[in-house]
Amino acid sequence: MCEKIVLPDVTTYLIRDKEYQIWLSCDIDKYSFNSIIYESSLMKNPAHSSNSAPRRPPRDVLLALEQYDHRIHQGIARYARDHGWRLDSSMTHSHQIDPDWSGDGVLCRGSELDELVALTQKHPMPVVSVGSAPPKPGLKGAVDIELDLNALFSMTIEDFIASGYTHIALAGNLTQTRTRQFGSVSDVFERIATQHGVDSTCLPHPPSPAAARTTYPAMLAHCATPVAILASDDLCAVDILNACNTAGLRVPDDVAILGLHNSPGIWDSTHPSLSSVDTNFESWGYEAAALLDTLLDGAAAPTPYPLHTPKQIVTRRSTNFIAVQNEIAANAMLFIRERANNGITVADVVAHSIVSRQHLDLLFKKHLGWSVSSELERVRVTRVQNLLISTNASVAEIAEQAGYANALNLHRSFKRRFGIAPGQFRKANSSEGT
Repeated sequence: MCEKIVLPDVTTYLIRDKEYQIWLSCDIDKYSFNSIIYESSLMKNPAHSSNSAPRRPPRDVLLALEQYDHRIHQGIARYARDHGWRLDSSMTHSHQIDPDWSGDGVLCRGSELDELVALTQKHPMPVVSVGSAPPKPGLKGAVDIELDLNALFSMTIEDFIASGYTHIALAGNLTQTRTRQFGSVSDVFERIATQHGVDSTCLPHPPSPAAARTTYPAMLAHCATPVAILASDDLCAVDILNACNTAGLRVPDDVAILGLHNSPGIWDSTHPSLSSVDTNFESWGYEAAALLDTLLDGAAAPTPYPLHTPKQIVTRRSTNFIAVQNEIAANAMLFIRERANNGITVADVVAHSIVSRQHLDLLFKKHLGWSVSSELERVRVTRVQNLLISTNASVAEIAEQAGYANALNLHRSFKRRFGIAPGQFRKANSSEGT
């Protein structure tokens, strides 16, 4: 599908192909396409295209993802496509870096790339690293975009608390990782857990898969149950799940397991299905590419380095449990989770519980730390968050799906809880709008 613009004083149409976002010159009489092709990003004012400044030469960028994930690749490739880069992805297949490669900059993920250190020493160029592990020391001047650990741990711990857990754990290699901006990851986890008033422990990553099969069951045997565990990645979460089977622990009844990165092919191949934090790898890759572009323009590296915010928790069966010992409170919480989207009120929850509102509020505050109305709002705004991120539905449509009487009530509730409007939240968390 195309649209055309008549240029003044010339016998030419500019026709834009909307699928490929390019401008094609077309003779007004013969309607034959010429070979002149302009990128739409350079055609903001078609009438003055003949006087526009020369285009910047394409940039040559090396993609060196030692720890590969196709979603990071997709984000970087999308930026490259949007900005006319030539992206060298050969390492994706060869797993080697050409020692004589010469270009403008590098995007990497992984901390053990000796070949990359040698390359950048031979040909100095800007390097941006995607990930929480700091770049190898030899990569002088490398800038890294880390995962925002404060946001990650606050998000996950608050979600565990909302299900009634008072014992939580961090498992896997993150327990032994130090980052440039946060230092010890385990220290950050324990600090945020303490701030939220819950007990925490760290389960170090065993040195091998064989060791994991014996070490994790022994570690879990010393954990107070029910316990909620955040794994360092989805593969680590699978190790924990297998260890629970070995130790005779029920998932999620005894141990709730939350993975990290929401990796396709992993979360959907376990039993029960694995809950995971969607860290939005594609957006992370796009952000890294945009940062490299600014460095290539001559800008100084930002101080402090930028952080990447995790997107959302995707709840599946491995965490679908209410760890509250009081039966009345647990049943009321389950009623809210199952019916909140149907427009129920606090009065409906009280009627279902067959106790007074005052008594039910006391139970909620004892086991969760907040009231029945706060829990009802929390469940609804969480639903709103997920719909804003994962769909293109309007705020009015989302209000109906989340159990609000109207869009205005949704807007007030959302802004009261998060400090921003739903539209602002959607824009900030949209990978397409990055």
